[in-house]
Amino acid sequence: MNSKINDSSKISLTIRTMKATLWSGASKFAGLGLQIGIGAFLARLLFPEDFGLIGMVAVFSGIVGLFRELGLGSAIIQKKDATEEHLSSVFFINILAGVILSLVMVILAPEIAYFYNEKRLMNITMVLGTRFFISSFGIVQRTLLTKKLEFKKIAIIEMSSEALAGVLAIFLAFWGMGVWSLVLQTIVSNTISVILLWLWSSWRPSFIFHWSRLKELSRFSLNLLGFSFVNYFSRNLDNLLIGKYLGAASLGFYGKAYSFMLMPIYNISWTMNDTLFPAFSQIQEDIPKIREKYMQITRYISMLTFPLMMGLMVLAPEFIRILYGNKWERSIILLQILCPVGMMQSILTTVGCIFLSQGRTDIQFKWSIFSTVAVTISFLVGIRWDIEGVAIAYCIISFILMFPNFFIAFRLINLPIYKFFRNLLLTLVSAIGMAIIVFGCRMYLKISLQANDVVTFITCFVVGVASYVGLICILGRKLLQEFFELVMHLKNPSKISSEVEFAENS
Repeated sequence: MNSKINDSSKISLTIRTMKATLWSGASKFAGLGLQIGIGAFLARLLFPEDFGLIGMVAVFSGIVGLFRELGLGSAIIQKKDATEEHLSSVFFINILAGVILSLVMVILAPEIAYFYNEKRLMNITMVLGTRFFISSFGIVQRTLLTKKLEFKKIAIIEMSSEALAGVLAIFLAFWGMGVWSLVLQTIVSNTISVILLWLWSSWRPSFIFHWSRLKELSRFSLNLLGFSFVNYFSRNLDNLLIGKYLGAASLGFYGKAYSFMLMPIYNISWTMNDTLFPAFSQIQEDIPKIREKYMQITRYISMLTFPLMMGLMVLAPEFIRILYGNKWERSIILLQILCPVGMMQSILTTVGCIFLSQGRTDIQFKWSIFSTVAVTISFLVGIRWDIEGVAIAYCIISFILMFPNFFIAFRLINLPIYKFFRNLLLTLVSAIGMAIIVFGCRMYLKISLQANDVVTFITCFVVGVASYVGLICILGRKLLQEFFELVMHLKNPSKISSEVEFAENS
């Protein structure tokens, strides 16, 4: 009978996790739609240089922002028995951190402007710095919603704040506010998000503060903070170097391509990570179950990200010209170079939930130091060939570091690396086959029929979807059957609940 309880409980956790993932995914995809739509309007109203200026400040504000929650939010999620003393102590230390970080940005503003030799960055940096103080009021509320897998509320909050701030940015850009439309978009989005978090969260801080409770969380949080700092430096060093040595316009082109490379990582992989971390933390001692679920989830991720990135690589010229116009054409080759990186990193990013759920942020931190050194060297070499050289260097080093990164993480859950790659072989072969078909279709439309960009893109998109689905149906019937069984469970969660209740009563 105990095995029945365990099996039913695990199924229930899977269903709750997948429902949370669906809501988180809905938020990310809706946010993606808003980002693309709003971004298309702004790209036509503004110039690459405007986006480049924001990118310059973002490198430094991102570094400062790593200290916003000090890794304590994730520590609360990982800790099963977090008390009111833990939560309130974290809340007040976050407020203090928000004040300090906003002041740091004001102090750094002249230095950032001097570093880039761009006077306009001083005021931009000071205003953007206020978002650290604003957002500090909602960190614990969002953490608790995440821990409870209440991603429906988080989805509504994120979509609402992004939509309202985006509309404001378009209005300001239309009236000639230039780069300030992007600055105010960020501030307004953070403000709306905090207000909605307080309205939707039932938790309120008590006037309690204990250093001892923070120390309990510090072993986990400090290693995570160290990893986040090093990882951020690795991910943003290219922006720093391009902004410093190649200028705002070059950074604008590179930033657009890079943002689309991040598209599957942010909207799919990080969506899964958001839900896998709290879910795996609940069953952190059950290594076989974590291994099984991790393999399953990465299969589902690859079903979406592999064809998305392969298709985008083939159709990048039409995609960029349709969405942003001819003045952004230099981003095309950059996007094509970075698409394989996005495909690979959409899977690689998920190893974070393994380190976090097992409480081994120390290993994650040590590995990040080594990988950052390697990435730094590659960027310094690549920048000699302009932004295209940086993109190529990033692509090469990412694939070199992929295998040891997987190997280190998989040791924690006893997962053989060959078994993991075999798990993804079906979706990889199907995505490559789809890309070949789409490439042939594009060549026929462009050369033989002289089709315009819109016709070419729509036709190839339809052909790509049809060919990928067809290949999956032919090569992966078992995978489709597994996916549809999960959908059926999601449609009838009440049956799962009744099974758990019956098993416990028996």
